[in-house]
Amino acid sequence: MRKKAFWTHNTWFAPLLCISAVSFLILYAPLTSPKSILNSSDLISCYYYIKYFLFSSIRTHHEIPLWNPMTFSGFPCAANPQAGIFYPFTLFFLIFSVHYAFTLVFFIHLTGAGCGMFLFIRRKGIGIAASLFGACIFMMNYKVVGHIEAGHFNMICCYAYIPWLMIAVERLAKMPTLRSIVLFSGVGALSFLAGHPQLFYYSMIVCGSYFFYIILTENHKNRRKYLLSFLISIVISLLISMVLLLPMCELLLHSNRAGGAGFAGSSQSHIELIQFLPRLIVPDAIDTNWEKTIYFGFLPLLLIVLTPRKNLRGNRRFFLTLLIAASLFSCGQQGGLFSVFYYFVPGIKFFRAPARMFFFGEFAAATLAAFALDELPSFTAKRRRICLLSLAILFIFSAGYSIYTHKSALFLRYAIQCLTAGIGMGMMTRNRIRKSLSMAIIVLSTCIDLGAIAFHTLRVVPMNAVIPTHSLFKRLLYDNEIYRVWDLNNQFPQHVAIRFNTAKISGYQPITIPEYIDYIQGNDPLMPHFLNVKYIISKNPLSAPFLSEKNVIYHTDDSGNSIPTMFLYENTQCFPRCFLIPVPQDNHCSPDRAFEYFAEQNTVPVSAHIVKYTPNSVLVTCHTVAQSYLILSDCLFPGWKAEVNGKQHRILPVKTAFRALLLQEGQNRIGFYFRPDSLLIGGFITCGTLIFYMTVVVYLLRKRVKI
Repeated sequence: MRKKAFWTHNTWFAPLLCISAVSFLILYAPLTSPKSILNSSDLISCYYYIKYFLFSSIRTHHEIPLWNPMTFSGFPCAANPQAGIFYPFTLFFLIFSVHYAFTLVFFIHLTGAGCGMFLFIRRKGIGIAASLFGACIFMMNYKVVGHIEAGHFNMICCYAYIPWLMIAVERLAKMPTLRSIVLFSGVGALSFLAGHPQLFYYSMIVCGSYFFYIILTENHKNRRKYLLSFLISIVISLLISMVLLLPMCELLLHSNRAGGAGFAGSSQSHIELIQFLPRLIVPDAIDTNWEKTIYFGFLPLLLIVLTPRKNLRGNRRFFLTLLIAASLFSCGQQGGLFSVFYYFVPGIKFFRAPARMFFFGEFAAATLAAFALDELPSFTAKRRRICLLSLAILFIFSAGYSIYTHKSALFLRYAIQCLTAGIGMGMMTRNRIRKSLSMAIIVLSTCIDLGAIAFHTLRVVPMNAVIPTHSLFKRLLYDNEIYRVWDLNNQFPQHVAIRFNTAKISGYQPITIPEYIDYIQGNDPLMPHFLNVKYIISKNPLSAPFLSEKNVIYHTDDSGNSIPTMFLYENTQCFPRCFLIPVPQDNHCSPDRAFEYFAEQNTVPVSAHIVKYTPNSVLVTCHTVAQSYLILSDCLFPGWKAEVNGKQHRILPVKTAFRALLLQEGQNRIGFYFRPDSLLIGGFITCGTLIFYMTVVVYLLRKRVKI
């Protein structure tokens, strides 16, 4: 008798359609508003700016920008994992408008996450309805929705690969074949290139734990073979990712995260232990802080708690342990587990927000809830009555809580959930309806509960509201000189500045170059002049001899009075972006000493002519009548190289964070080029590994082996 195929069009089409529909409903507002963007703080202020800069630079300069000169007086771009330059789905931002591409990539990854979760649960022999139940919980839980609302783009992309990694590692632990190695290494590389190192690192910890759990519980004879295949898979994943990994490590070594964040910094954004249970039962019992949201539905929690603990199949002991461990880790120092990991597991100290470990708690909860729903028809009558009693208690509790907090929508959501689930369980107990229909009612009830949160949380904002068109900003647009802006009160955020192609001395990045931050926050009175700050924006009037007021934006209050809200000043004494200062008679004088001597003379610096200024290169010409220092007020970072008249030249640091060259008398042609060795070596390793990897894939395909 021919064995029935596990994965036919009859078993995948309907679930895929349902999962796609769930993703569409979660992102209904942004998907149906192509001229709007998700109203997310980080998405607008950070990710929109990065993606817009990335692809506007590609269109303008016809090269991938490895360096970003638009904020912090220059910052690595290719080494920044948030840029996601080497992630395949970044191509969507080249095809579609930047703001709508975010929505499309969110939709694709949410759908992929649901499909991966469905397949992972189905592989354990669980029915289609219960598998869909777990997939919906994994896609719609409040933590995922909260981080989408916060605009954590890379985090959601990396989150989508969790079930696929678990499928791959489970297959590797049971069949350490070439196909399994190829599957795990490919998914692992995509997970890393998605651009959230913390979630990738946590994924590897959980995958490693699951791998060892399987090979220890299933009594494998040749465990060395299994362990070797696992290590080879991780190594291949990292080799494919070297084009990002090596530059990122270099950036980390020269950033404010070098050496780790310290215990206090790493344990920030944890869940208070006393608040854990209320947050688990009521989605907004405390607040709506997206780092601390953990709600995945009361019905799934109820099913997990009431499922019999005897004869746990399908590695459920591991997922129960994972749920408990993720909960304790998320509580930071109060849970105890985070402290153990911080001091004994390398790498944990570089990350903050231990509450993010609960992404894996959501994964474990979705898996356990699917098992519980699949076994619900076999619950004893007593256990079903306990479920019904719990629903009644929840109904009464939600009514009291909604009256106390004046949140009628919360009561309505709980009422629908309790009534539909209660009817389904009650009918199942009395055998009035088919068990499959009862399970469908419970799935629908949970989807309504979690979907209501998504509908309430995810909002959009029109792009014309995100990018204002004040005449204040248009003045900057029509200035064709090379200059920077100093925004004192965040009146000109970086997502607005990048649309006007305007560089700032500040910005918004979780990782920064400490020497630069120390300088702009220091007490140097020449700082705005030195950094080529031509315009200063403030919400308060300023007074200085070098400031000339250029424009004021007024706001009309309720009484009809005009109130000034933004002031634009021009710095009449700002230095050029690139300038020359003579070297004192002491030929061994450092650039800092030469600049101090120049500043004491109170003279205007001689400008050097910038022929070409792109993200990856700066070409300058100048004529010096004596030995001089050429100073470029862009950040100095490993990878910047200089040529003077076609010959390599050493770049000297000035004011710790900027670039200087010692030039001899005569006509000079200078070129600054960003060619980081870490990127070149990483790219070479990645290309070589990809050639080998694709050769193996083609070999397997030719042998008609499913990957």
